[in-house]
Amino acid sequence: MSKNKKSIFLAGLPAIVIVTFLVVAIIYAWTEPTASPPGGNVPAPLNVGTDTQTK
Repeated sequence: MSKNKKSIFLAGLPAIVIVTFLVVAIIYAWTEPTASPPGGNVPAPLNVGTDTQTK
Protein backbone atom coordinates (compact mmCIF):
# COMPACT_ATOMS: atom_id res chain seq x y z
CA MET A 1 0.00 0.00 0.00
CA SER A 2 1.45 3.36 -0.96
CA LYS A 3 2.00 6.12 1.59
CA ASN A 4 -0.84 8.22 0.12
CA LYS A 5 -3.39 5.39 0.32
CA LYS A 6 -2.26 4.54 3.84
CA SER A 7 -2.70 8.13 5.03
CA ILE A 8 -6.20 8.32 3.48
CA PHE A 9 -7.15 5.09 5.23
CA LEU A 10 -5.81 6.31 8.58
CA ALA A 11 -7.62 9.64 8.16
CA GLY A 12 -10.93 7.87 7.54
CA LEU A 13 -10.49 5.34 10.33
CA PRO A 14 -11.83 7.59 13.15
CA ALA A 15 -14.96 8.31 11.13
CA ILE A 16 -15.53 4.59 10.57
CA VAL A 17 -15.11 3.89 14.29
CA ILE A 18 -17.48 6.72 15.28
CA VAL A 19 -20.18 5.66 12.81
CA THR A 20 -19.90 2.03 13.94
CA PHE A 21 -20.19 3.08 17.59
CA LEU A 22 -23.27 5.21 16.86
CA VAL A 23 -25.00 2.42 14.93
CA VAL A 24 -24.36 -0.06 17.75
CA ALA A 25 -25.58 2.47 20.34
CA ILE A 26 -28.79 3.08 18.40
CA ILE A 27 -29.43 -0.65 18.09
CA TYR A 28 -28.93 -1.23 21.82
CA ALA A 29 -30.96 1.86 22.77
CA TRP A 30 -34.09 0.48 21.12
CA THR A 31 -36.53 -0.94 23.64
CA GLU A 32 -39.32 -3.00 22.20
CA PRO A 33 -42.78 -2.39 23.68
CA THR A 34 -43.71 -5.00 26.28
CA ALA A 35 -47.29 -5.34 25.02
CA SER A 36 -49.20 -4.71 21.82
CA PRO A 37 -51.13 -1.44 21.73
CA PRO A 38 -53.31 -0.80 23.64
CA GLY A 39 -51.91 -3.59 25.86
CA GLY A 40 -50.97 -2.44 29.30
CA ASN A 41 -47.85 -0.35 28.91
CA VAL A 42 -49.40 2.66 27.16
CA PRO A 43 -51.85 5.02 28.86
CA ALA A 44 -55.28 5.52 27.34
CA PRO A 45 -55.30 8.47 24.93
CA LEU A 46 -58.20 10.22 26.70
CA ASN A 47 -57.96 12.04 30.04
CA VAL A 48 -54.22 11.55 30.44
CA GLY A 49 -53.01 15.14 30.70
CA THR A 50 -53.67 17.82 33.29
CA ASP A 51 -56.12 19.74 31.05
CA THR A 52 -59.86 19.13 31.26
CA GLN A 53 -61.00 16.87 28.45
CA THR A 54 -64.48 15.94 27.30
CA LYS A 55 -65.89 13.46 24.86
